Parts: sequence; C-alpha cells; structure tokens
Amino acid sequence: MLCAALFLFLVTSVATSWADLSMRCGRYLVDKGTLIDEVIAKCGDPYSTYGDYWLYRQGKVVYRLHFNWQGEVRRIQSEIRF
Repeated sequence: MLCAALFLFLVTSVATSWADLSMRCGRYLVDKGTLIDEVIAKCGDPYSTYGDYWLYRQGKVVYRLHFNWQGEVRRIQSEIRF
C-alpha cells in the first residue's frame, strides 16, 4: 500500500514538472508567455475558470493555466485525476 502511494506521488510530481513548461492542445503548444487569445485559439474555451487561472482537461490530466495581469500565461501546472 505504501509503495502504491509513493508511486502515485512520484508519477504526479513528474507530470507536474513537465507541465510547468508547456501544454499541448492537438498540434499546438501553449507555454509561458502565451496570450489569452492565443490559448483560446489553440485550445478552445476552458472547462472552468477561477479568477486568474483556467482549467483544461485532457483525459485524466487537468491543466491549470495561471495568467498575469497582462493576459499572459505565467505558469502551467498539471495533476492526474482519477
């Protein structure tokens, strides 16, 4: 049981560190500095928004895009949801 929990933690941590760099939407790539209009053009509307961040779901992975006051992607995080 402890090994399974540790494995899940490691997999989630790796996914988060990769996602801090970019998010793929089909053949497009969204990364730090991408403007809100570009994100919508590449990925469509988010499934949810909360203040300065938007959520996109791709399978079991949920990406959280944080935007700065200029409308640029400031940070991308991901987590696996079952």
